[in-house]
Amino acid sequence: AEEHVRLGVAVALKALAKGLAASNVPLAMDFLIGHGLADPNDKVRERMVSAGVTVVDVGGSQHASTLLPLFEGFLEKKVGSGGSGGGMGGGKGNVIGGKTGAIGSSSSSSSSSSSITPLTAIGKNAKTKATAGFGLAAAATTATATATTTTTNTQQQQQQKSKKEEEQRFDLVRGGVVVLLGTLAHHLGPNHPRRASIFEMLLQVLSTPSEAVQRAVSDCIVHLAKELAKTDRPAAEAYVLRLLTQLTTAKGYGERRGAAFGLAGMVRGMGLLSLRSYGVLDKLQASVEDKRSSNAREGGVMAFETLSMKLGRLFEPFVTSGVLPTLLALSGDSSEQVRQATEDASRIIMGQLTAGGVRLVLPEILKGLENKVWRTKQSSAQLLGAMAHCAPRQLGSCLPTVVPRLGEALSDPHPKVQDAARAALKEVGSVIRNPEVQALVPSLLAALADPNTGTRTSLNLLLSTTFVNTVDAPSLALIAPVIHRGLRDRSGDTKKLAARAVASICTLVHDMARDMSPYAMTLVPELRKALADPLPGVRAMAARALAAMLRGLGPRAEATAPLLPWLLKSLSGTGGLVSISSSSSIASIASPSNMDVTTSTTTSTTTTNTSAASVSAAMASGSVERSGAAQGLAEVLAVLGPGQLAALLPKLLEGCSHSKEAHVREGHLTLFQYLPLTMPDALQGHLAKVLPAILDGLSAEVEGVREAALSAGHVLVDKYVDTALPLILPAVENAIANDNWRIRQASIKLLGKLLFKIAGASGNIFIDGGEDDEGAAEESYDAALIDALGSARRNVVLARLYAARSDTQYVVRHQAQHVWKTLVCNTPRTLSQILPDLMQLAVDSLAAEGEDRRLAAGRCLGELVRKMGERVLSRMVPILCAGASSPEPTRRQGVCFGLREVLENMSKAQLQEYLPLVLPAVQTALTDPDADVREAADAAFAVFFRGGAASAVDSVVPGLLQGLEQPGKYVASLEGLRVVIGVRPQTAHSVLPKLLRAPLTVPHIRAVGGLAAAAGQYLASHLAAILQALLPWASRDESAVDVAVGGGGGKGGAVAQKKKVDEDEDEEDEEEDEEDEEENVTNRLSLPTAAAQALCAVARAVEAEACGGADDDESDDDDGDYGNSGDGRDDAGGANASGSAGFAALFGNAGNAVVKEGPMTAVARLVTEIHKALDDPDQRVGAANLLRAAVADTGLDVSPWVPSLLTSLVLLLAEDGGGPNHALLPAVWRALDAVVSSQPKEDLPLYVRVLRDALSTAREKERRKRVKRAAAIAAGLVVGGGGDVGSSMSGGVPSSLSSSSSLTTIILPGLGGSPAAPAKALAPLLPIFLQAVLQGSGPEIRESGAEGLGELISLTSEAAMRPFITSMAGALIRVVGERFPSEVKAAILYSLGVLLSRAAIHAKAFVPQLQTTFLKCLSDPSSTVRTRAADNLGELARMALKLDPLVMDLANAGRVAEPQIRDAHLRALKKALLAAGERISARALENVANSLQDTLLFAASASEAEDQDYQVAAGSTLGALLRVAPLEIFQRVLLEGPTGPLSPVAATAAASNRDLAFLHAVVLASAAEHAGGRIMEAGGGGGLSAASSSPPPLLKSFFEAVKRAAKDSQPTVRVAAARAAARIATVAPATALGPACMALEGLLG
Repeated sequence: AEEHVRLGVAVALKALAKGLAASNVPLAMDFLIGHGLADPNDKVRERMVSAGVTVVDVGGSQHASTLLPLFEGFLEKKVGSGGSGGGMGGGKGNVIGGKTGAIGSSSSSSSSSSSITPLTAIGKNAKTKATAGFGLAAAATTATATATTTTTNTQQQQQQKSKKEEEQRFDLVRGGVVVLLGTLAHHLGPNHPRRASIFEMLLQVLSTPSEAVQRAVSDCIVHLAKELAKTDRPAAEAYVLRLLTQLTTAKGYGERRGAAFGLAGMVRGMGLLSLRSYGVLDKLQASVEDKRSSNAREGGVMAFETLSMKLGRLFEPFVTSGVLPTLLALSGDSSEQVRQATEDASRIIMGQLTAGGVRLVLPEILKGLENKVWRTKQSSAQLLGAMAHCAPRQLGSCLPTVVPRLGEALSDPHPKVQDAARAALKEVGSVIRNPEVQALVPSLLAALADPNTGTRTSLNLLLSTTFVNTVDAPSLALIAPVIHRGLRDRSGDTKKLAARAVASICTLVHDMARDMSPYAMTLVPELRKALADPLPGVRAMAARALAAMLRGLGPRAEATAPLLPWLLKSLSGTGGLVSISSSSSIASIASPSNMDVTTSTTTSTTTTNTSAASVSAAMASGSVERSGAAQGLAEVLAVLGPGQLAALLPKLLEGCSHSKEAHVREGHLTLFQYLPLTMPDALQGHLAKVLPAILDGLSAEVEGVREAALSAGHVLVDKYVDTALPLILPAVENAIANDNWRIRQASIKLLGKLLFKIAGASGNIFIDGGEDDEGAAEESYDAALIDALGSARRNVVLARLYAARSDTQYVVRHQAQHVWKTLVCNTPRTLSQILPDLMQLAVDSLAAEGEDRRLAAGRCLGELVRKMGERVLSRMVPILCAGASSPEPTRRQGVCFGLREVLENMSKAQLQEYLPLVLPAVQTALTDPDADVREAADAAFAVFFRGGAASAVDSVVPGLLQGLEQPGKYVASLEGLRVVIGVRPQTAHSVLPKLLRAPLTVPHIRAVGGLAAAAGQYLASHLAAILQALLPWASRDESAVDVAVGGGGGKGGAVAQKKKVDEDEDEEDEEEDEEDEEENVTNRLSLPTAAAQALCAVARAVEAEACGGADDDESDDDDGDYGNSGDGRDDAGGANASGSAGFAALFGNAGNAVVKEGPMTAVARLVTEIHKALDDPDQRVGAANLLRAAVADTGLDVSPWVPSLLTSLVLLLAEDGGGPNHALLPAVWRALDAVVSSQPKEDLPLYVRVLRDALSTAREKERRKRVKRAAAIAAGLVVGGGGDVGSSMSGGVPSSLSSSSSLTTIILPGLGGSPAAPAKALAPLLPIFLQAVLQGSGPEIRESGAEGLGELISLTSEAAMRPFITSMAGALIRVVGERFPSEVKAAILYSLGVLLSRAAIHAKAFVPQLQTTFLKCLSDPSSTVRTRAADNLGELARMALKLDPLVMDLANAGRVAEPQIRDAHLRALKKALLAAGERISARALENVANSLQDTLLFAASASEAEDQDYQVAAGSTLGALLRVAPLEIFQRVLLEGPTGPLSPVAATAAASNRDLAFLHAVVLASAAEHAGGRIMEAGGGGGLSAASSSPPPLLKSFFEAVKRAAKDSQPTVRVAAARAAARIATVAPATALGPACMALEGLLG
């Protein structure tokens, strides 16, 4: 019968199982055993077994006695014993009948038990395992012996074939019978005697080398083992142990395989806990780890396989915990049979895993792929391939991870790993259900194996395939890695194919959320990168692919949720097109397969590191990246719909107008290049908002923004020219009149594109020629424009276009010219048609606020005049002249622009004809209150002069000069004069003298300053006149002018110059000025103020001219045109000669230069006049202020004249600053500060010598002045009042002259000697000396700077020095400690000494540093340095904090120091004793005294006899000590010394005592000088008695010692004695004069 018939019989039999009668059950079994169980078709046979099991289950309890003998009888048979199929059935029927009665007897149990035949020999010769799918041949008839055979070999082959088929048939039937018997045993009672025998029989049948039989037996054992574990646990444990032993020790494969099935059935029946309770897992683990027996390892692996089959997901925990590592380890086993068993077990186990199991197992397998052992990697690849047999749901979750790693394994170095990976991928391909993809599997696998060569081919095949069915998860597992690799390819074409494949695949996947989500997390980042590709096609396809992903996955998917925010951020250029959103976790590429590894859509993804260089390169935001983001955003918005666009539009438009970040504007404007293409209908409703933003972008400074806006405008015009023309045209038309030229240029481009589209012109024609040449237009263009726009609107548009041809910017004119020539066929005819509209537009533009628009309108009028001549002049000129009196300044300015253009395009004849009409308008505009109008009138006025109407100038100037004095017209008239001089500079020669003509007025003085800049090079010849006229007024005091002039200035308020105007006339003019004073702000200025302001303006003009002519003067300066002009300036006195000579010594002849040989420059003339004015008492204040303004405010370079200027200004510091000259010293100080500050710091040391000479001259000048003053006082010529120093006067005599030191202590008035001197009087001069000291180029400069600093300090008051003591002392201390020549150190010590003597109290902070410095200098090789250091140290002793140690150290050094320096220490000690001896303690004085006495004896020794200087120093120091020594020490020193009775002088002088005599004489002289009073008071312990004139004993002994010394043979001793007598006599002439004279008798012989 046919297969379907047999299937129907099986189904019918199963359905009839419950209704079969008792008599029919044996018949059904007989049918099944004879036919059904031996069916060659697997499906039919499976249904037959299922039907038999149902029949047994339904009637097993009732028919057990019938069925049990039937099944046992069959199992006892041998192969071939039953004859044919029908005979087998008949035989079975007989058996059933014969056994019926026997079953019920009491001995049946034992008989049947003894009759069981062992089945161990069945299939003993089988060498290979039979599978469930083993094919069977059709039912063969039993071979009968033929009478004869043709050949013996043929008969034997037929017999073997028949025997084999019979064995296979018998095995199939036997397996089915065993299943039925096992099912029947389940219905037997727990204590049934046959259950144990049946169980034993089932275990024996397991050795049958048929997997079908073994599986069936395993299923039967499940039910029996369950009851057995409950009733007889030891027996169950014995069976388990038996099966485990057979599993590991049996020699035959079939036996071990059967034991594995039996063990699995036992565990299934006894429960999962039996794996632990019976030690199954431990024993299995021991077997797989048995290195000696491959059979044991194979058996353990087969047990894992069968346990997984039987237990299913219950066995999964054991797989993840221990089985999987075992499989990975055994996959590389040395035995082939073990590896094969491991492969089979892996396939079964992987197929049983749940989704959770896959997640747990997969990491371990992937880890195995990274193992260094190739066999482990091979087995891992095999396990991954086995996952293809998972259930569909698990397959979808694991394949996105499995396939990429298998692709990696394809590139493994070991070929077997590659083969395993390739085989695994084929396993994946084998489960693909899509027939179209199934055909592409070889190509896809080739692309995975070799991505470089196979990716593009595979993508081409994929895109060329026509899909009818949806794409399932296994298909995506192979396709997605190929696409991902294509997106990462360097070739733009490959990227484009891959992006296109993504878009196509998204439409073929049935369930995007389930199947595509694992791949979206890897594909979306690559599509993002593709948006930044340089090729536009790649970007476009990537944008479409992203939109397809969004459409399929939805906006809330993990991969697409951050897409919109990311695109918006990238559009601004701040996110970067490869940045990853914080809400997503994307795995990176980690292998050549270029596919990311993810685990599951419900878990976090695995991330690997990428190259830092590639990431940073991809993060860079440029125009290409922003363009890609814009294209992607346009596609995404098209998917999200119009509602999303409306919500985002305000933010997008805000980005288009972003003023700070150009890249933000560019990105947002680029978006509108693509939105019209993706959402044309939705965007059309928002054009009113979008167009202004695009037109505004045309004005951007950045070219990229302008190009983006222009491209967006082109797209809008192309897309909406037919549907939204009334909306687009007005916006573009209005933009042509924008103030920004870039908007005008781009608007003309857009207008041209719009008109080209309407007219049907391409606009791509290049037209070469002038602006008057005709273009390549056609008549049809004009007709098309009229049809689309209407005649009136067409005229307005063309009028705007023609006006744009006169734009101020060339690019705008050129663009308008191109559009005009492309559209207009006949220009004259068209102009005549649009002339009314064009004139109206020009007039309106002349009144516009934008200057460019007004200027363009004027040019347009000029072009009309040039082209149409008299036809438009008669209409145009009256309109323009009338507009000149408009109340609107912008309109008046535009009229001037228009007049200029019209005048420029007139012929001379036309100019003369219209001059009377035009000139008044221009003249009025020259004096317009608005500066812009005057500037425009300036340009128009210049046309008159260039056009030959020079008489216009002569007629304008007088009126402008008169307007200066008219109320309210000063500013306008001045601007008019400036215009006239700017047009014709020679006019300055006539205007300036008129302004300087006496009597001077404030408006005229201010006009001189206002016109100075316009005069330019013609100003130089008038500088002398200007300065001579204005400096006297600039030098006068405001209050003095008010008293003399009464406020001065203004109309009628002129003040006559000295010796030229009568005083009465001045008073009348001043009275008239007071009446008009409030009419004009100019009149409120005083003449001194106006003069000072005008002089500053002149200085600025000179500086501007000097800068403008610097290039011309530079060559002259290099040629040395400056020469020596004697004393350095015109009319200069001898005071300047010294300064010039000093400068000449440093700079050569150029140092004296003030003027150039030949024509003088403006700067030289200005400096010359300032020099002259500085010597004039009436002008010097103004000159000093002018010099300051010229140098400090205008930046005038006076470097060549700095030496002479310094000399002149420093000499003015000696001038008195009181009375009328109170402003002189501040002005001089400011001028000095400006001049010095203008010089580079490094050049200041060059002026040291000049400055020292100037200070010396100023000091001498001040000294002579004081001598003269003192002589006048002595002669009684000056009595009271009028002192030199103001408040320092006492009774009319300066305090500086009240003592004998007044002529030696000289303070310059400008350096603090006058109350008018500035507080920081040293500020201008001090930097020169300090820079020389600190940074001088040589020792001479440093020495001169230090000495000059000391000289400057000596001429400065203490108050003026106070702010600068820190800077001066710090600089000097720093330099003196460096290694410089002795001359430099000596000069610095000199300055420090002067500083200490003048302002010691303010230098207390530097006492420690100074003390250390001076002590160090005491050891200097130079005697000058040592002497100055000693003097300074003595002066410093006044402020020393620790004076006792200092003097004791000096005293000791005076005795033990080197011979060349000990004098200096003694000198320093002497100075300290004299300056601050009172501050020294008695103990210190005693120590010093003792030390000096020792020094005295040491100096008298033979070794020091020749060093008389040392003896003098020692003796004089001891004498100085007596001034402050206590009385006891005082007396002891004298009595033990020069006055004592044991004095060597008192005895006969020996040769050895000559030096001691000299020393005592020196002590006497020094004591008389410094301690004469004490000698007079301390004689005999008491003072001089008032009642007696005789000297006290000590004084008497003193005089006796003097007398002895006076009679000494040594001249030096006698000289010292004379000094002692003279000095003591001057102390107390009444008492000591007589004894002193008596002592001096010895000197007279």
